[in-house]
Amino acid sequence: MKMNLKSVERRGSGVESRTPVLPSTPDPRLSTGRSAVALVITLIMLAVITFLAVTFLVLSHRERGSVTTTTDQATAQFAADEALERAKVELLATMLAFNNDQAYDLIVSTNYINPAG
Repeated sequence: MKMNLKSVERRGSGVESRTPVLPSTPDPRLSTGRSAVALVITLIMLAVITFLAVTFLVLSHRERGSVTTTTDQATAQFAADEALERAKVELLATMLAFNNDQAYDLIVSTNYINPAG
């Protein structure tokens, strides 16, 4: 802290003396420097928090897409398994109905398309 020296003249003596006078308010340059450092730290912290929030949103969006893809793949796999089992049952139904393992016929797949959409 810098001290100011002030000349004080005593009455009647004609002698001038220098006495140290402490400043009554802090140096404004010091508080400005501290404020600038606090501002920089605050801006850095705000940038870090913003980066983390954006990263979280991007990852959650990607995970949602991943879950959708996995669900669609599982549904397709179950549909394929069901189609295979149905084909097996249709072949075996005729054999079991007539107690003859050679009694099977050609099976033609039918695609039921609704012309109305």
